[in-house]
Amino acid sequence: PLILVGLLVVVFLLFESRRYRYFNVWRARCRLMETDLFGPMLRGEDYGRDGKWNTLLAQDYIRPHFHISELRSIGRRLRKNYAYILTVQAVAYYGKLAIHPTPVTSWTEFVDRAAIGPLPGIVVVLAGLVFHGGWLAVALITLRIEKRHRGRHKLISIA
Repeated sequence: PLILVGLLVVVFLLFESRRYRYFNVWRARCRLMETDLFGPMLRGEDYGRDGKWNTLLAQDYIRPHFHISELRSIGRRLRKNYAYILTVQAVAYYGKLAIHPTPVTSWTEFVDRAAIGPLPGIVVVLAGLVFHGGWLAVALITLRIEKRHRGRHKLISIA
């Protein structure tokens, strides 16, 4: 059951990343209005009705699009929430193998306990390591993309 829980968590991660992409569109629009309309207006300054920000916002409403890719969205949700969930799930699974029904006395016994039906234990253990290692790679790669993207801010941006 713990292995199926891992797959279910991934399904929820994919749902959440899709939801986050929609949220990010509205977050970016609101942030642009906060910084380029409401802020100057509340300070009594000219809020630039002929500025680039309102053209950018209008274009985003006319031709809506996602501001981040699916991969970056998955990476953000993974780093903020799902990495912890997957870590707890992995520790619980490997911990269960190590102590149930009795504590293991050798690596061979640990691997043998991981067997699922006709699948040998070593295949299951390696699949688990690839599964979790893959998500770790996604988190690190997208973090690097985020850091690189953060360095290229335009003066006025909606992304």
